Parts: sequence; structure tokens; C-alpha cells
Amino acid sequence: MHPPSAPRQPTPRPRPSAAVWVLVALALLVVFGWRKRHLSPPDSMNAHPDKELHPVAPGPGHASAEAPRSRDASRLPRPPESEAAQQVAARVAAFVQSRSELAEAMARRYGFEVPAEIRRFFDLASGGTWEEVSAFYEDLADRRGKGDVDPNQHRLWPAVLETYGVLEAAQSWPAQALLDYGRAVLDPLPPGTVFFGGTDAGRFIPTLLNATDDNPRIVLTQNALADLTYLDYAEFVYGDRLTALTHEDSTRAFASYVEDARKRLQHDQEFPGEPRQVRPGEDITVDQDGRVSVGGMLAVMAINERLLEQLMAKNPGVPFAMEESFPLQSIYGTSSPRSAVIELRGAEGGGDPMTPARAQESVAYWTAAMDSLRGNPGVRDTPAAGESWAKLLIGQAGLLQEQKFSAEAETLFRMATELAPGHPESVVRHLQLLSGQGRWPEAEQLVQSALAAAPENPQFQELLAVIRAQSLAPSPP
Repeated sequence: MHPPSAPRQPTPRPRPSAAVWVLVALALLVVFGWRKRHLSPPDSMNAHPDKELHPVAPGPGHASAEAPRSRDASRLPRPPESEAAQQVAARVAAFVQSRSELAEAMARRYGFEVPAEIRRFFDLASGGTWEEVSAFYEDLADRRGKGDVDPNQHRLWPAVLETYGVLEAAQSWPAQALLDYGRAVLDPLPPGTVFFGGTDAGRFIPTLLNATDDNPRIVLTQNALADLTYLDYAEFVYGDRLTALTHEDSTRAFASYVEDARKRLQHDQEFPGEPRQVRPGEDITVDQDGRVSVGGMLAVMAINERLLEQLMAKNPGVPFAMEESFPLQSIYGTSSPRSAVIELRGAEGGGDPMTPARAQESVAYWTAAMDSLRGNPGVRDTPAAGESWAKLLIGQAGLLQEQKFSAEAETLFRMATELAPGHPESVVRHLQLLSGQGRWPEAEQLVQSALAAAPENPQFQELLAVIRAQSLAPSPP
């Protein structure tokens, strides 16, 4: 949890330069430029319905000292594609059955019958076509959003969403590419590790493989921790292996964020000449009665970040790892790269502290992985796969940049851009590094390349104009 902010120490504010506005634009692009398909959305928005929070987007083990750090699953012997397809199909069938049974068990615990539409969904998931499943799910999700469904569906919705996410991944990814990605994420993690997946691929592919492995980890998503129905679901599935978050934990995290938001908004109102503390994309208002309302994806993720910290505190000694969705900077200081993902807690226990050797190890891992990824048709010909691997790179690059390993971070950003040249976050976070060092010609070249790859993205055009203006601005005396 974040402690109350210390008393404000006013400092003279330098005159804003164009570079400041570049960074503001970049932050806005990170928050609003991504599309729904890139980020695994919250399972439902039932977190504190009495509050005005309106998002814009949808047994414990110990880390083994002997565990391999740089196992590259993409370099293991590969079965023929037909064998991979058979393996994925068998895993998907087993997963659908397990989630259907889980929904039945949850309904029994809470004392109600599984709603007919939930049963129908699982029937289609096990025996229908993808078109039938997709159409039924989208209609159900739309009516659920309008409140036009059996209220008991909310309790079971996380099981439905996980099943749909797994089916969608199996439908859109080549089978071998799916297995390679999932193994690269999961295999380096010791059994008992709590893994958080932040994007659709980073959440649902490990969920599929983990649920059908012999030595499963615990796979969750940081994006839905602010959702009370998801907390109940996580406790039901993993409560015998993990001290789960409670509704009271959620209430504390929400109150902590609201109070912090109130203080930051008050600061900006009372000291307009100082740097703003309310971040671009945060929607914070106070009505005439003093009631604070918050909204937006940044608010949701700030609450999720607090809950993630609470979960780690409640499970000392349990290893944690993550595939990043939004940057959670409060955990960067005690995190480090571990093969394809981010190992949490670092020097506090459950993992190794960040060192120059670990930074170089990350570069070495990804240099070897890129040799396989460049020539992999499952990655080259599947945009979702290229973007998903790029997202893993971006997460580690952001961590390295935050911990002042700029050269290593830049190497990883360049690899991410190679895999997905028009990926908005890859461009934005690489651009932040370049602009922070005043490397405007390279920043301009980066955005031009992004525009060539994604000419339909108007935000790249706007960024290019700002960067060119900065390049022409006279240097400060």
C-alpha cells in the first residue's frame, strides 16, 4: 500500500519546453491509443458499484535456486504442426470441460442453479463452431452490460470470459506458435508461482497451458483485481494454494486510491504553477459536497496496482511474475527480468535483485529468442503473435529503463519495434527514452517508421509534428 504523501515541498518550476509536451502526448497515446484487442479487459466492472468508477476499457512454493533462468522454449524440438494442432485441440477440450464443471461447483457453493444461458455457452464451447460461440458470447456480453441477464451470471462470468479468451486464442493463433509462446512464459517459472497476465495472449494462453499441465502455477490477471466477482473467482479456484484477496482488501485499495487522487487534485488546484500530479487520462472530480469521483482506465489500474501489492504482502515467500499490461511503477524497484517475463519482489524475497548482470542476461535471452522469432512463420504471418512477443519485450525494456539500464532497454525496444513496427506502446515507450536524451533525429526516424507500418494511426502523425517542432527549437541558454 502507498503511505500518505509527505508534506509538499514547493520547488521552482522550470518553464515548460516542447519536450515536456512531447512526453504528455506520449502518455496520452499510451492510455488512449491502444485498442481493446491488445489488453485483457476486466472480467466485469462490479467493483464498488456505489462509487462512480467508470473504466473506459473493458499450495505456495518457493523459487528454486536451481531453476533455469534462460530456457528458450522456441529452441526445443518441435512436433509437426498437425501434432501441435492435436495437442492444442485436446487441451482446449479439457479446459472447456474443466471450466464448465467449475461453474457448476461455484453455483452449488453460492446456492443457485447455473443460468440456462451459461449452460448454453459451455455447450457451444464444447461442440459448436467458432462462429456460433463468438456470436452467442458477444450477444450475452452485450446484454450483460445492459443488465438484461440473470443476476447470477455475474458470479460465473469470469469462468465464461476465461473460456472465451482461450477459444479465441486457439482460433487466431497457429497451434505451434501458441504452444511456443505459452511455454516461453510458463516453463521458467517454478511450480507454485503466481503469474499475472496482462494482455489477452499473456493471460489466456498461459491459462490454457497451466490448467492442463501436470505441475500448474497460479495464473491470474492484474487487470481484474478491482472486480469483486473476479476476487471471488480467484479465491474459489486457488484459495487452497494462495491467501486470496478479500472484499475488504478491495475496499481499502479503493479508498486509498480515492484519497490519494483527492490530494493530488487539490495540489493541482492550489498550486497551478507547479508540475501537475493528476496524470493525463485520470478522471478525478469533487462535487459540491466534497465527494470524490474517479474514472478511467488509469484509475482502475491504480486500484489494481494496490491490490497486487496487497496480494504479495499476504503471501510472503511465494514467487510472483508478470506479463505487463499497463506499467505498474511501484513494483519496478524490486523486480527483474526472468526469461520472457518480469519477476516480482526482487530484493524483498522470492526472486533475485536487479543487477547489471541481470540486465545483460535479459539482452542475451532476447537476442537468442529473436534468432528464432525472425524466421518463425507463425510469428511473421500472425500480427497478434508478433505484437504479443513485442509486448513481453516492452515490459522488460520499461523495467530496465526505470532502473537506469538505458542501453539495455533501448536494445529491447528496438527488438520490439522489429517484431511489431506499428505497435503503439512500443513506439511510445521507445520514444520516451529517445526524447529524454534529446535524441530528436532518432525520435523522428522512429515515428516515421511507425507511420510507414501503421499509416492509419493519426496519433503518429501528431507526434511527428511535435518532434519536428522540437528539433527546430533553439537550445536553452
